[in-house]
Amino acid sequence: MIDLQIIDNDEDILRFIDDPSLKIRVDHDEIKALIAVERYKPLVVVLRYELREQQTAEYIALLNAASPDSKIILVAPELTDREVIDCLVSGARGYLPFADLTRFFNKAVKVIRQEEAWVSRRIISLLWKKLQQPVKECNSGDFIDLFSAGRAFRVFS
Repeated sequence: MIDLQIIDNDEDILRFIDDPSLKIRVDHDEIKALIAVERYKPLVVVLRYELREQQTAEYIALLNAASPDSKIILVAPELTDREVIDCLVSGARGYLPFADLTRFFNKAVKVIRQEEAWVSRRIISLLWKKLQQPVKECNSGDFIDLFSAGRAFRVFS
């Protein structure tokens, strides 16, 4: 089994890994990466946003379908809150801006491997506000139903 699969258009992310015991795979092509995720079922997938840009959320959904137990960390320059939330809703478990890679990359991987999320408190607050809103339709027209305190919510419009 692969511990960490990196999907990146170059190998910048590799330099932040300080755990030599990790079994790592790096893919530069998103189609080959998707096939590899399905085949090897890595514990953690690190995805660089620039590979798919505006289609990243859809690609994350494909990665989750290929390996539902793999946890995805999105690495990107500063994204808008909307872009981060779209990727989280699609199945990413964490988001790390490039500026934080040096300080937090290894900690984020460790936290994600322990079934926790790695997102800012601001993003958690925005998600919480969305959960408390009345039923709304998603941009895609699909609905995401969440049940909380006996009320159904459809979020992320």
